[in-house]
Amino acid sequence: MKEGRILGLVIFLTFFILSVFYLSTRNNPIPDDQTLPWQSKVNASGQTEIYNLVIGSSSFQDAIRTFGKDLEVSLFKNQDESFQLEAFYNNLEIAQIRGQLIVELLMSENQLSFLQNNIKSSEKLPTGNEKFELNLFAKSSLRNLMIKKIVFIPKTDIAPSTIIDRFGKADKISSDAQGVEYWIYQEKGLRIIYNANGKEMMEYSNL
Repeated sequence: MKEGRILGLVIFLTFFILSVFYLSTRNNPIPDDQTLPWQSKVNASGQTEIYNLVIGSSSFQDAIRTFGKDLEVSLFKNQDESFQLEAFYNNLEIAQIRGQLIVELLMSENQLSFLQNNIKSSEKLPTGNEKFELNLFAKSSLRNLMIKKIVFIPKTDIAPSTIIDRFGKADKISSDAQGVEYWIYQEKGLRIIYNANGKEMMEYSNL
């Protein structure tokens, strides 16, 4: 009987401590140094900061330090003849939110010309764009390139109510002919692409 009373007291005290901890922390503000998707901001220089990276100032090497080395780098040629250089993370977890992440890099005309001369293979995509795999020599030259944009694509669908709850009300919302909505957050340097029939995308750039 004595052992039973002691066990019961231990269980009661454990439950009481956990309850006090929960009640005292559930409404605490999230610290500024946490890298959550809704904690981006535009600094005094007009640059967007997210995941401890600064768009336009942080390098590809900084992104690798933050997100890791499990990535695929590709050069894309769009139908309008423009080019994009992207690092793609297929399966990444950020603050317990799993998804895909794209780091688009800034490049000059000379750098683009260099990459075009160091292509390993190419393929035509269903969109009509072309995708080029770079050789090792080209890939090794990318680490000092600056970040142009970061795109996070959560694997779990996000409802509009959740977007508002986490990010607040957008400064502007527009839509295209297909019904895809574009939520603009100027002070966060963020555009959320909401697609009721597809995946949501969070684009961080210097707006």
